[in-house]
Amino acid sequence: MNTSEYDAMDLSARIDSGTAELLADPRQDGCWTLVVNGVAQSHVDLYDPLRLDMMYTRMIASILDVIAAPREPLRALHLGGGGMTLPRYLAASRPNSAQLVIERDRPLIEFLHFGLPLPPDCGIAVQHDDARAAVESGADNSFDVVITDAYRGAVMPARVSDTGFVAETARLLAPGGVYIVNVLDAAGLVLTKRQLATVRTAYTDTALLSTPAMWKGRRDGNVVIVAAAESETLPLDRITAAARPRLNLSLKHGPDLDRFLSGTAPVTS
Repeated sequence: MNTSEYDAMDLSARIDSGTAELLADPRQDGCWTLVVNGVAQSHVDLYDPLRLDMMYTRMIASILDVIAAPREPLRALHLGGGGMTLPRYLAASRPNSAQLVIERDRPLIEFLHFGLPLPPDCGIAVQHDDARAAVESGADNSFDVVITDAYRGAVMPARVSDTGFVAETARLLAPGGVYIVNVLDAAGLVLTKRQLATVRTAYTDTALLSTPAMWKGRRDGNVVIVAAAESETLPLDRITAAARPRLNLSLKHGPDLDRFLSGTAPVTS
């Protein structure tokens, strides 16, 4: 794509799913917010990739910080990369990590390559593909962490939210691997409950991370699902400790999570 196709004033472009914009953060040089169809998707600090502005990235980073020894490289699959905030974070916090980002919107990939270029030799590969197709063609035990953050606007596509898809993600994970899902939800958390019920069909140990306001139904926002195939293997205390300096985190697990989920059916294909 020729850079002349972009509006030099507001850095915007037509993409397959609508319109993408990169908005400069007036508070901090080198910081940008990716907005797709009016919905803020990612915030990126080009000078300090360890600085995280959005709540859901802080929650996920708190998991990534403790699922392996400090600075130990991880093999990570990102299904939907947004502005590549989390791949950049992982590359900075765990150098030499091998990361693959799957993005189905090719014009978005090209727009971000122009507006938010990745640093050289960062270990992040970006592949134009459908998330489900990429997962189904992936090799067994090939990743330590799989992160699903795939949205079209504010909607999670059915192809990345049913039991068949979740089973395929579990196949890709090496022993001890962790599956993470970012859920954008409304008060009542109906989507969170359906997604958690779906994840539980393939993963034995599961937990939810969010803020107290979300559990009380006071606002729309993000909930993060974290899951492992083996029972009682999630480092929940370490996740909570890692998150505490970043946000007021509330975690649901065990019987509390069972009560939250009661009567909810998984999403089937």
